[in-house]
Amino acid sequence: MAESINNIRTSRATELKGFYSNKTIQRTYDFFVTFDNIFNGDGFDPMPKIEDWHVRNITIPNYDFTKEVEKYGVLPRSYPKLSFDGFEVRIELEEDEKGTIAYFINWCQKRILNEKGLYTAPSKNRIAVITAKIKDNEGRPVVNYRFFDAYFLKADDVQYDYSTNDAIRYILTFGVDYYEMEFENKIV
Repeated sequence: MAESINNIRTSRATELKGFYSNKTIQRTYDFFVTFDNIFNGDGFDPMPKIEDWHVRNITIPNYDFTKEVEKYGVLPRSYPKLSFDGFEVRIELEEDEKGTIAYFINWCQKRILNEKGLYTAPSKNRIAVITAKIKDNEGRPVVNYRFFDAYFLKADDVQYDYSTNDAIRYILTFGVDYYEMEFENKIV
């Protein structure tokens, strides 16, 4: 009996040791974001270069589902139904001394409404791809999110203030209809 209890203790100690030696986490700061616009040369000024250090954070959306119920006689059957009206990708950007982010916001707005107040064709107001590359602790790629044909929706208001020395930050929201995830390693 005592030998059996010792075996259980050894087994639990081994499991606990494995938990602490094998456990890894994905850190929130191991990522970078790029904006790729292949639509330049279509009558608009070129897109300003958004550097990876401009990006403070990004919110990656997921698909949502609702539960639907069908009744067949006395037995209800439920199933998931896609609840989808497009994705919203939110990106917080930090302004530099040249006003790159303010110019980028203006550039996005001008691609939707021109100087005459007319809407541009939807195919001309898109950013081709916004990519978020997620890395592990050693800088190896984990997953790439690619948001295709992103369109500008809004930018939060900015506040200038004499009482602080904080950096100016904008939260921009882009709409996208689809994205792809590319995992670098197979997970089994």
